[in-house]
Amino acid sequence: MKKVVFLLESGLLLMGISLFSQTYLVNTDYLIIENNSYLIINGNVNNQSSGNFYLTGTNSNVIVQNDITNDGNINSSGIIDLYGDWINNSAYSHNSTSYVKLKGANQNIGGSVSTTFYNLYLEGTGVKTLGNNQNVDGTLNLNDRELATQNYTMTVNNPLVASVQRTTGFVSSTVGGGLARATNSTSAYLYPVGVSGKYRPAELTPSSSSSSIYKVRMADGDATNEGYNRSNKASDICEVNPSFFHIMHQTNGSENNANVKVYFDNSSDGNWSKVGYWNNNIWNNYIGSSTNSGSPLYYGETDSAINLTTSLPIALTIGAPIINLTATNNIICNGDSTTLYAEGANSFIWSNNLGANPSVIVTPSSNTTYSVTGSNGPDCSSTASISITVNPSPNVSIYKQDESCIDAEDGMVWIVFNDNPLMDYDIYINSNPVLNDTIYNLAPGEYTLNVNYENNCSKTFNFILNPGTEDCYITHIYVPNVFSPDNIGNADNEYLKVYGKGIKTIDFGIFDRWGNEVFHTQDISVGWDGTYKGQPALAGDYTYILVVNFLNGKRETLSGHILLIR
Repeated sequence: MKKVVFLLESGLLLMGISLFSQTYLVNTDYLIIENNSYLIINGNVNNQSSGNFYLTGTNSNVIVQNDITNDGNINSSGIIDLYGDWINNSAYSHNSTSYVKLKGANQNIGGSVSTTFYNLYLEGTGVKTLGNNQNVDGTLNLNDRELATQNYTMTVNNPLVASVQRTTGFVSSTVGGGLARATNSTSAYLYPVGVSGKYRPAELTPSSSSSSIYKVRMADGDATNEGYNRSNKASDICEVNPSFFHIMHQTNGSENNANVKVYFDNSSDGNWSKVGYWNNNIWNNYIGSSTNSGSPLYYGETDSAINLTTSLPIALTIGAPIINLTATNNIICNGDSTTLYAEGANSFIWSNNLGANPSVIVTPSSNTTYSVTGSNGPDCSSTASISITVNPSPNVSIYKQDESCIDAEDGMVWIVFNDNPLMDYDIYINSNPVLNDTIYNLAPGEYTLNVNYENNCSKTFNFILNPGTEDCYITHIYVPNVFSPDNIGNADNEYLKVYGKGIKTIDFGIFDRWGNEVFHTQDISVGWDGTYKGQPALAGDYTYILVVNFLNGKRETLSGHILLIR
């Protein structure tokens, strides 16, 4: 059985007790701190190449006021409170109850061999600085401290989301350095990166739960200084953030794309609208990326998972304006107007000398395309276009005739096309369809007449038919008693008609000597042409019976003879 020996610079030999010393410890055999024991060393610890430094219990505790230099073997199940530097040049092992707590002022974590801590807690004051690559298998708790990795990497191998903790602490890095985290879920993993006075974290959400490691660095300053020229940008980018950017890289595992969030302080960083990336020597925007308000930080995010299998610079950008151009109607009729609306920029300039208002009224006479340029500032503009289709409208005129007599209700209106109709059309008067271009028997009053093309374009007329002023109710009816249709164009002889004044309706029949009705009409404008059943009627005497309704309300029945001469 080995003996537990404490060899102190003062030459004292102590066993199995808690020891306070104001000197540094040089261990040449075994130093074992058992459970529920603690050792306070007011100096340095140098674990030499043949030394074995063990903390065997979860409550074993070593408090070192200065540095720990390990050239031998340290195995810890307990707690090491360190106020100086951690210098590891050999083997360090742990179990899940092991803690190393950095409680001093500015402290370095280095040595010639990387250390894999289980739980590493940053406490005390000042900055904790890496001198080589370091690892944490359990929890990295930044508390309120800055972990400066310089050009090295701190890797947290625990894939739990809560394996990195903080209050106000953050990880800063220079070129090549960063914070790496293992993942095995599709949860959001926080990377609390930044620099003093500028905490600008990132968040990665893997698209699958396969085991992966992602590394993130926040680069303070202009990306151009690291070779990512901000002036080289796609046409849809107005500006790339000059204040900071991030480097992201999936360093381990099969390809596992991730959604990305990058945080910013809009009050000091300005306002940004997109998330961009550097590829083929040019900055590009992620399609669908956007920025959102938050508290205390705003954030930009991609709307889909991105490939990070190569080291990828990512920065906030101001995207060129996305102009939304609409019209009250994209299809109008000739002579009509439509209003164009532009949105998505701070200012606008329209084509066709339409000015700079966000909305304009246009009345094109033919199919026309309008464009507008929207701007959010110098060298930050884009253009959108909209086409307006103009359908033909009926080219018509109307003519009217007022009522002829008082209460005659014989007003009329007729339509004249100024050119040939271009398509089928319908006619409505006071919303009622009519079949003919001439509309008879209209009472005095106000009317609306519509001529509608089948393309839904129309011409509308509003007119007034004035009432008659002459009393036309004197009964006057006349039927000629002789007529001779001669077929030589003599209009007076070609038809036998009823004539009169103040007539509202008629019922007119003509009979031959045998009582056969050879002609009948109720239309005063229609006369007998002297035929019967399509053949010329025989010359001779015919009888008529005429029933007349006058506009004054009177009714009269007349009869008489007509002589047809051939």
